[in-house]
Amino acid sequence: MKNRLIGGAVIAAIMIPILFIGGYVFDVAMLILSAIAYMELLELDKKDKTPNIMKVVGFVGITVLAFARITFGVFTYNLSFSLLSILLLVMLIPSIFLSTKGYGAKDAFNLSIKVIFLGIAFNEMIMLFTENRMLFIYVLLVSMMTDIFALFGGKLIGKHKFTKISPNKTIEGCISGLVFATIVGTFFYATFFNYSNIALIIGITMFLSVIGQIGDLFFSLIKREYDIKDFSNLIPGHGGILDRLDNLIFTVMIFSFIIKIL
Repeated sequence: MKNRLIGGAVIAAIMIPILFIGGYVFDVAMLILSAIAYMELLELDKKDKTPNIMKVVGFVGITVLAFARITFGVFTYNLSFSLLSILLLVMLIPSIFLSTKGYGAKDAFNLSIKVIFLGIAFNEMIMLFTENRMLFIYVLLVSMMTDIFALFGGKLIGKHKFTKISPNKTIEGCISGLVFATIVGTFFYATFFNYSNIALIIGITMFLSVIGQIGDLFFSLIKREYDIKDFSNLIPGHGGILDRLDNLIFTVMIFSFIIKIL
């Protein structure tokens, strides 16, 4: 627990200035995080035979997707089905020529899924922050409060196991995370946004907390299937970047869809 608290303090010390400064500092931070998350996914399979050149192509693909619809000088990237199609072909076609080296169609599909998933996830985070920084912080708070209070609730009052996917999770912990994330998230939204339908905000915040916990379980399932405890040992007491972003990735992706239909 001591290492977890220290790791959390370090994360906060780095994250708060980045959120405050924004701009290119935030973009660079997202680029670094996407690179680390990508490497963590690549390291899952110790028998992976992906050539280094394809790993580089994959990271370039993540970068292009993540920063789509972002303008740098005279260059503007647009996330579209055409861009996804071209990227997919670029990821798949080399397997024809590299199959003799053990990198086949299955490997190409596996790498493509990782690239497209991370690219879209980071694109949603970057776009939400760019369009409305406070909305991004709202979603981040919901994600963080869900994680923090699910952990403490589980340790303090947790008695009933929730799922075999993540043996340490308890029903009491999940409910604690849901309740406190809803309270904090709703209070934050009501403070910084002029919105009269408070019931709707409570409902959306609760839904985001549940989605975040589903995201947590999905990444826990990945770790379980690969028989690992954490995606890496980058952050003391917390694991890797994906161990910290698992909840947020799902939450941001769903919220980005919600705000487009409301």
